Amino acid sequence: MKLALAGLNHRPYPGIIIDQTKVYEMAKYVTGSDRHFCWLAIHEGKAVAALTALVEPMTFHRRKQASVIQLWTEKPGCGVKLMRLFLAWARAKPIIRAIVVTLEAGIDERIGTLLGRMGLTLQAPVYMETR
Repeated sequence: MKLALAGLNHRPYPGIIIDQTKVYEMAKYVTGSDRHFCWLAIHEGKAVAALTALVEPMTFHRRKQASVIQLWTEKPGCGVKLMRLFLAWARAKPIIRAIVVTLEAGIDERIGTLLGRMGLTLQAPVYMETR
């Protein structure tokens, strides 16, 4: 639970509050099935990075979509390694037709550049309202 909370932005948008019960339920959901991706990087016995992705049916299209819902790292380079492992895993599954990594507002622009080098492209800006 502590690790799941560590990977979340605790001040993402005005009015949005993290529900720890939902975080716990999602952690159980993704770790309870091999259809999702939930890997840790361990260094000297301590978790230093995590990447979690849900694999779910696409809303209006055939097959499935893998969506990164958490990427957290404390050790430089570990997040990149996990992202490469995740992309290889998702690309090897014919049922997965879309891979989605949504970045939060204010994120370091270099992350988008890095994702581009890994073969992902910026497809759709997101407009939203929070209350």
